[in-house]
Amino acid sequence: MMILRNLLLFLLLSAAYGNLHAQSASDAYAAGLAAARAGAFDDAAAHFDAARSAGMDTPALTYNIGVVSFQQNRLDAAAAAFRMLTDDEHWRALAYYNLGLTEERRGDAAAARRHFRQASTLATQPKLRALADSKWQPTAVAPRIETQSLGAQPRWRGLASIAAGYDDNVLLADAQLSDSVSDEADQFGEVLAAARRPIGSASSGLVLDVSAYYRFHADVDDFDFGALSAGLLWRQLLGGWLFSTGVTGGAQFIAGDSYANSASYRLQFERRAGSVSWRARNDLNYLSGSSDYDFITGWRNKSQLQVSNQLANGQLRLGYEFEANDRDDFEAENQFSSYSPSVHRLYAGAAFDLSPRFGIDLLGAMALSDYQDKNRFLDGDGNLVELARDQDVLSLQVRFDYRVTDRWRLWSQYQHTSSESDLRRYDYASNAYLLGLETTF
Repeated sequence: MMILRNLLLFLLLSAAYGNLHAQSASDAYAAGLAAARAGAFDDAAAHFDAARSAGMDTPALTYNIGVVSFQQNRLDAAAAAFRMLTDDEHWRALAYYNLGLTEERRGDAAAARRHFRQASTLATQPKLRALADSKWQPTAVAPRIETQSLGAQPRWRGLASIAAGYDDNVLLADAQLSDSVSDEADQFGEVLAAARRPIGSASSGLVLDVSAYYRFHADVDDFDFGALSAGLLWRQLLGGWLFSTGVTGGAQFIAGDSYANSASYRLQFERRAGSVSWRARNDLNYLSGSSDYDFITGWRNKSQLQVSNQLANGQLRLGYEFEANDRDDFEAENQFSSYSPSVHRLYAGAAFDLSPRFGIDLLGAMALSDYQDKNRFLDGDGNLVELARDQDVLSLQVRFDYRVTDRWRLWSQYQHTSSESDLRRYDYASNAYLLGLETTF
């Protein structure tokens, strides 16, 4: 009986000590949170250490130790704490985001970018994903968060690029039909600028998009091309989907003269599940050709479905697009040319970081165009010929990036395009090489 009574007393004392010990750890943790909220990070660190010494070992404690270490500028300790959470499925996205912030403070932009991209891949909360995207994607927009000052305003984000290149077939002519193949090649330069400004948050509200592009040639200036566009887009989260809809107006120019004006309406749905993203998009366009190009006037509708898989050091993407056209087409006397194709386009791409500074982007596409109305034209002997135009276009593109700084990069690109058609004039091959400099803001 004495032994049983002593054993019961021991168990009761053990339970009481355990409760006291747990209460002590809980009190230390609560005191650490209060000190951190007050900005007393040294005191907060001492309380969190006491909580850990008292036996507390929770992800929340580890996370707060990392946050306080970051505030104290003890970056090694902060990184160690956040890395401990990358194996926890409930915390890993937030951990990678904070690892990105830590490497950003160290000045290692490439490492920070990798962590932010991983956070974007893993995030299930739209706000965290948008925050991560805004850190590693040049044109992504960061959400407005609660700690932002009331007077802060959304700002412009975008990119600008300048490049020089060489195209061995500017005219997209069939070499076997051309009188002078050398006249088809030319050097060119191009400039591009695009910017976006939110009017509201990243997950809801209006977004203003503007862009400008111009390509000019050294000799074949009749093929200089320019484009301007401006659009207003509404974005809204709907049950896990990001819904977008809006309108865009644009103008295109050839050799300095008006080519066409356009108006577009977009409807888009996006959803991310883990590392996989889905996008369904439809663009309805009306084009009004200038007097010299009035045959392109009419409607065009593009429907697209794309799936992409985000990897630790890159991204894979696969997509299908269907395009339908109803244009005025070209007709003069007994000649007719259709500009109203139905187009099926399949594309696949992959982008990878080869090193912290070098990246590669690969893209391949096949477009199958079917023109239902037959073209009418005179052959070399003066005979009237009627023939439907079918055209298959293969394009391959390889781009290399070298990140000079976090915002500046050098890039080079090679693009091959080849076309096969029932009409000989649409058989061609082209190779273009570019070298450029790009910045984000």
